[in-house]
Amino acid sequence: MRSKVALLQSKRLYPDELVNINEDAPIDYWRGFGRLFERDDEWADVIAPRPFTFTEQSRYRTLIAGNDQYRAIAGYEQQRQVPVYYMLYNPLGVPSTTVLPLRPNDKPTDACDVGCRVVPASQLRAVTAAEPEGSNPSFGQLAASLTAPFDAVEHRAGWRLEHFVVNLLLDCAGGYIANSPNDGGLNYIFNRRSAPISAALALTLDAP
Repeated sequence: MRSKVALLQSKRLYPDELVNINEDAPIDYWRGFGRLFERDDEWADVIAPRPFTFTEQSRYRTLIAGNDQYRAIAGYEQQRQVPVYYMLYNPLGVPSTTVLPLRPNDKPTDACDVGCRVVPASQLRAVTAAEPEGSNPSFGQLAASLTAPFDAVEHRAGWRLEHFVVNLLLDCAGGYIANSPNDGGLNYIFNRRSAPISAALALTLDAP
């Protein structure tokens, strides 16, 4: 029996309105669940409708070149020979502007020209290699600088998630192939972690 594994590190594209943000601030972890408890007047400010604008210059602000996570992924791939991919969350289109929160009758009117994209970590590092430590890649930077196969129009800024799963992962052209339950790479992924996996999906497919 062969198993297919794809390690996806999720990052999202931040709107241009959110510039000074630090999702790793210790105070947020210390407060934990308490962050959901706000006074009514403060909560009203949080949920007030406001525009979110995405352009070619919008950045993946928690994808930080040279930080601990960035280096850990590179070291893991080199040591374990298990590929890692970035799953990049984007709006339906770039450029675009959306007013949030959505109203009950609001419905998407645009086709999904961008959406969720998948990029091998090694190719993303090649794009950011010349950038200063601490920088964040922009959507336009990835779209313009990623090499083949991402120079094709349909793969601009990454593979669509459905293409990655159906045409690459299931067709054994992407991800990591484990040939037995005792595979070293598979064992390391599932049994040698120092923290739980935030989200996991397992599929069992019977094929000839």
